[in-house]
Amino acid sequence: MLFRVYYKVVSRTFRIIVVIVAGLAAVAVFYPVNQQRIINVGTDEYAAHHALYGKRIKSQVITINGKLRGIGAVLVNLRRASQLTGVKVAVYTVDNELLAEQDIPDEDIKDDSIAWTNFSDLDIPGRQVRVDFSAPEATKDNPVGLRFELGSPEELALAVRERVPFWRAARQFFVQLVTTYNLGPAILSGLTTTLVMVIIFLVPSLRGISQRWKVGLYLSFLLIIFLVTVGVRMNISKGLKGVSGGDAYNYLSITKQITELKNPLAVEKRLPGWPLLLVPAYLSKIDDIWWMRFLSILSAGGSVVMLALLARKLHLPWSVQVAAPILLSFQKDFFLTSLRPEPYTFYTFLLLLALWLYLSLDHAWAQWCLGITLGFAAMTRQEGLALAVVLILGTLALRKQLWWQGYVRLIIPLFILVLPFFINNAATFGNPFFTSYFEGGRNELVDSWNTFRESAAATWQVLGSLWWRTWSQEKYIELKDPFLLTGGAFALVWLIIAGGGARKRWLGRSWGVLALAMIATSLVATFFVMILRSVTQLDGPLMEFSDAVMKLTAGVMVASVIPFLLHTRWRGVLILLVLVTQVLIALWFHPMPKHFQQDYPLLILMLTTALFLPLYYIQKYAMKQPRRYKVLAITGSLLLHYALLAPLVITIFILQYKITPTIDHLNENSAVDYVIYEANQAAKNLPGPHGFDRLYQISEVYFPDNVFYYRDDLSIEKQQAWIDTTNIRTLMVTNLEPLTMEPMDTWLEVKHIRSEGKKEQMMESWVYEIPQ
Repeated sequence: MLFRVYYKVVSRTFRIIVVIVAGLAAVAVFYPVNQQRIINVGTDEYAAHHALYGKRIKSQVITINGKLRGIGAVLVNLRRASQLTGVKVAVYTVDNELLAEQDIPDEDIKDDSIAWTNFSDLDIPGRQVRVDFSAPEATKDNPVGLRFELGSPEELALAVRERVPFWRAARQFFVQLVTTYNLGPAILSGLTTTLVMVIIFLVPSLRGISQRWKVGLYLSFLLIIFLVTVGVRMNISKGLKGVSGGDAYNYLSITKQITELKNPLAVEKRLPGWPLLLVPAYLSKIDDIWWMRFLSILSAGGSVVMLALLARKLHLPWSVQVAAPILLSFQKDFFLTSLRPEPYTFYTFLLLLALWLYLSLDHAWAQWCLGITLGFAAMTRQEGLALAVVLILGTLALRKQLWWQGYVRLIIPLFILVLPFFINNAATFGNPFFTSYFEGGRNELVDSWNTFRESAAATWQVLGSLWWRTWSQEKYIELKDPFLLTGGAFALVWLIIAGGGARKRWLGRSWGVLALAMIATSLVATFFVMILRSVTQLDGPLMEFSDAVMKLTAGVMVASVIPFLLHTRWRGVLILLVLVTQVLIALWFHPMPKHFQQDYPLLILMLTTALFLPLYYIQKYAMKQPRRYKVLAITGSLLLHYALLAPLVITIFILQYKITPTIDHLNENSAVDYVIYEANQAAKNLPGPHGFDRLYQISEVYFPDNVFYYRDDLSIEKQQAWIDTTNIRTLMVTNLEPLTMEPMDTWLEVKHIRSEGKKEQMMESWVYEIPQ
């Protein structure tokens, strides 16, 4: 049925072109191409290397699928010698007939890289050959290491270069993704998910869909993306142990002040908005760290929904309303920060809510809610004060018709919420606008041109590598990088061609849609060529692919300001001003990824606008054309949606496959805090007085009174005297600075907590109940 519809609407010329292209594609399937095929990657451990020297020879029989162009192996400098010798590679038939012999020079031998020989299209009779490796000039004290698979020393880390038909290279490529790197599911999932998303994009543009169905589809989408965002994070958070650093405990100190009805601004420079939300857990048996993490995860779900609503309020295309929240939900930095038991993600939710309310200020309820939201945001993160200033000034500059009643509704709740902050500053520092953050310390304040340049470079390193292939890492992109410049140029040229072409209606014609299809096909082909090339690299699958995606995306993101402002006008100017002020504050104080959490949604919103706004123009003008043009334009739009979105979705799925070692790494960093926190949780339910082998920050939160910390030397006599004189009933010790005295037989071990830390060091804590 679909074929008949297309046959009727497309022109005869278009059908001829399609047939020709299909014929060329069929011929290309059998065209011979060069491929690099990894046979085994081996194990990157010292014990997984054969030592080659003297008359030692290591061999393996391998199968060749075409003409042999080279043999590669992972060779290493096993003893870290200053002078290394080359390796001789000999290729024999299974009947022991020598086919080729070549040396790999010592300068080609580099750790974790494949060293190659090069042959000239060597014909292989019977397809199987035996490859011998030797290093006759090497000595026992200065050998060359040949990597193998640990546990299978006969399986060497080898690769081959072959000349094979294209279909065989493509098949081998997908087999290698699945068997060698276990990335087949990631690629397949990414492509399938992208296809489903693209179909969702196009549903509202089709006629015959009632407004009721569109609203239902939109609400269903918001619910699904919220549940997925929260559900994925809750599942991963079960594997997290503790939190590194003391920020979470600093917020609990403020919560303690609030529950005791004391000044929450007196003990910490951090603000009381977030600690106020922690009171229910602090006063109950709910685990405090779990509750903080839960609130952060809920805030992530709320942020994703608010980004979709903000895109709708800005009248951005449906595809942007769908793509932006999905990409935000799984963007690596936003994802990891939303798992932290800290207020960064909650503040992000408040910022997006404030922007959405700002665009709804015609209603009295929105004016009250915006004042409350800005006030609470300002008392959650100090960046919220800048947000409030920008939005209030925006109402004046843009001549919002609030009248005096509207400003009263907006200013009164904001003023009431932030007034204690300014009063405390005036009382403490003599200046209501001065806070402890201006005193410097760990905040690395920008105080010179050189410091500003360093902070700006660190900021660009964070924001430029939003789509980098590795969790918890950033990569600096040179501003002259060709991929970065290409991405920026593409965003602008793409807007001009698609927007201008749609208005002139040539994109609604057969050859215009064919041009769209060719652009889409070339984009998809380019990414797959990058994947095909990078899959031969041992230092990480899809390295070139993810490298290119990151740099191209960074370029598009920088240039996205122009299409975003063209479509959103004054609303976009305000949002851009909010983004710039938030980025500058993080740059000025401490440019770490978590401090840019509130910026990621706005950056992704502009990025998706730059990618999909031109397609919106195409669909908009195509709907006014005859049926033939309409179907073709939507087809071209579908292909381009897929081509532009697929690389980002694939990157997301590749990152998800790396989440387990990332969680392990986070647990290693927080091992010390975890065993201390868990011991404190166990000890607070036991009778006092409580004793600790040293002063811990978290212990001061849970044990303000009737608690003793050991501060003397490690002599057994003094330790025993300390326990006896303080009449300690519950004792907590760790293996960081353990008490040298052994636990007495009368002590009851209540809990023993263990967690593996850095360099495989085991962190431990014990809680003992000491009878009277």
